[in-house]
Amino acid sequence: AAVGAGSVAVVALVTALVWWATATSDNRTPRELAESPLWTGFRSSNVVVAIGTPLFFRSESGFERNFAANFPDDLGMADQLILHKPAYPTWNLWAAFEDIGGAVYLDRFLRTLNSTATVVSARQVSFGGLAGKRTIVMGQPRGAPLLLDLLGDQNFRPPPHTPGGLIGGLVNAQPKPGELARFASCGGTLIMRSDESNPDYALVTSVRLPDGGEVLNFFGDRVQTGAFVIRKLTDPAFIAELDARVFERGNPAHQSAQIVFRVDYSHNAPIGLVYVAHRIKFAK
Repeated sequence: AAVGAGSVAVVALVTALVWWATATSDNRTPRELAESPLWTGFRSSNVVVAIGTPLFFRSESGFERNFAANFPDDLGMADQLILHKPAYPTWNLWAAFEDIGGAVYLDRFLRTLNSTATVVSARQVSFGGLAGKRTIVMGQPRGAPLLLDLLGDQNFRPPPHTPGGLIGGLVNAQPKPGELARFASCGGTLIMRSDESNPDYALVTSVRLPDGGEVLNFFGDRVQTGAFVIRKLTDPAFIAELDARVFERGNPAHQSAQIVFRVDYSHNAPIGLVYVAHRIKFAK
């Protein structure tokens, strides 16, 4: 697990160095992106980029990860889940390499919106801490528990969590005709299953909070999905088509918007993002 992970502590430094080394002279954001309802709230501001961090256990044998242990209430079953004991939990030590790459990409994009990025572990951010801030959360609720509260009253949400149980896929609380009641990659089985012929499902959620805060979150069951989604959400042609489908011109500002995509993994990597469904609530 350590081979495929990076230290959250160096994310900010990596972000700054990569931006300094690769920045170009053209920092203009295409109009389709600058005026998109997904991005307008993130212009000319300081944005907190919160990266999901998985729970690891440290023992004399090293580090160990179990996908059924993610939250504090899972710790009561830790002895049944982990192999090496005694062990103690480490919450903010690791982040997926793909998520770090996505944070670097986000930093570059936000600079074109005249914004700055502060990169933190998502476990350091509470639901109450979102008040009045602009926050982008990268990662599945397994590594970002605040999403359980943020998405709890939305139509598309994580399934109910039981201590020591796997958490993955999406629940469709009120399916429309022809929609699935649940979206799950790998047939709902273990998240790290190697059969890449099955698609993943990605959820993008934009929420404008009553206290003036705004949150953008995107994730899938597979770790590569989040970085792929952020690249699509910063593609002017993709965003123009998405905005026309979801937001429509002339409608009032949204209070919350959710979009589900099917992610094509037929070539052992994400190669396509197909619209599946959306829900939107407009501000009164």
